[in-house]
Parts: sequence; C-alpha cells; structure tokens
Amino acid sequence: MKDWARLLGKKQADAIRDLGWDKSTTSFIWNGKQPYRRDHVNTLADWLGIKPFELLMPPAEALALRRLRETAAEIVARSSDG
Repeated sequence: MKDWARLLGKKQADAIRDLGWDKSTTSFIWNGKQPYRRDHVNTLADWLGIKPFELLMPPAEALALRRLRETAAEIVARSSDG
C-alpha cells in the first residue's frame, strides 16, 4: 500500500482526508498491521486509480503485467488487421 501511495504521490494524511477514515484505522492499514478486507482493498484501489488485485502486488510487478497485457493486445490488433 505504501509503495503504491508513494509512487502516485499520495500521503497518509491524504487518505485520512479523502477517504474519511479515522487516523487509527488509516495508520493500521497504511502500515500493514491490519488484515486485508475486501472493502478496504476496493476503496484504496479506487482511491489510487488502480485495480484491486494490483494493490496486492508490488507496483513494479503490476506495471510490468500491464505492459505485457498492452503489448499482447497490440499484437492481436495488428494480426487482426492483416
């Protein structure tokens, strides 16, 4: 969670303000001291502008997977054109 937030320029204070969560809840989630709950994952992913499953992996891995999918889609589109 922290890695994604850092990458996207978000801070813990932003989460408290934007999501309306109290400081304690936000701190536990931010610091990985609370087990994942689906509603938190979905809310955080939406707030960060990423897919929920991406939040559960390191940003570099998720971004590499995105590039792989985009490349595959381009290959399919080119082969369909020709």
